Amino acid sequence: MNKNIKDFIIFFFLLTTFFLININLLYWYLIGILGTIGIGFGLSTGALFLFPDIAKTTIINKDNSFNELFIEVLPRSIAFSIGSSMGETSAYFLSYYYPLNKIKIIENNYLYKCTKRLTQKYRGYGIFLLSCWPNMTFDACGYISGQFNISYLEFIIATILGKLFKTILQILFILNFFYSQENTKKILNKIPYIGNKIIISLNNYNGDEETINVIYIFQYFIMGIFLFLGLIKIKQFLIKKNSFLN
Repeated sequence: MNKNIKDFIIFFFLLTTFFLININLLYWYLIGILGTIGIGFGLSTGALFLFPDIAKTTIINKDNSFNELFIEVLPRSIAFSIGSSMGETSAYFLSYYYPLNKIKIIENNYLYKCTKRLTQKYRGYGIFLLSCWPNMTFDACGYISGQFNISYLEFIIATILGKLFKTILQILFILNFFYSQENTKKILNKIPYIGNKIIISLNNYNGDEETINVIYIFQYFIMGIFLFLGLIKIKQFLIKKNSFLN
C-alpha cells in the first residue's frame, strides 16, 4: 500500500477517534469535512453553520467578556478547521487516478498556474499560504500536491495550520462585529417585518424559549445572507473559469 494512503488512514483514524471521544466537537468536525470533500461542489458549511452559530452565541451571551466568548467558540472552530482540511484530501488522492495528462485543459487556467507555481516552489509553505484565506480554488492545490509527490503529512499539516489561521481571523471578525449590539441592531433595523421584533427580543433576552426561537430565526437569516453571498461568489467564479477555459 502507498505510504501516503497509509498515513491518511492512520491520521484519519486518530482524528476520528479523538472526536468520537469528544462527541460535542464531532458535529463540527463532520460539518467541516462536508464543506470541502465535494471537490468544488461542496457547500460552504462555514458560512451556513459555523459563522451563524458564532453570531448567535455572541448575541445570547452578550454579558460575557470578549475573551470568554472567544474561548467558548474556539474548540468548535478548531474542529471545523480540521474537518475542512481532511475534506481536502479528496483532491489530493484524485490526482493518483486522474493524472495531469488526462485533464490538460486545466493547464490553461491562470489560477491553476499560480497555484502550481506556489505549491511546487514552496511546498508546505505554499500550501499554508493557499489555505489561509477563503480560496475557492484550493482543490487545485490538493491535486497538484498529490501529482508532484508532496507527502500527505506535509500537505495535511500545512493545510490544517492555514485553515486554523483563516478560521480564527474569521471568528474574531464575527465576534467583534456582533459583540457590539449597535452593529447588530443596525442590520436588524433594515429587515422588514421581523427586524424590530428581534431587537426587542434581544433587549429582553433572559433565556426563555420564545426569545430563543426568535434568535434562531435571526441565525437562519444570517445563514441566508451567507448563502446568498456565497452563490454570488460561485457565479462569479464560474464566469471567470469559463473565460479562462475558452
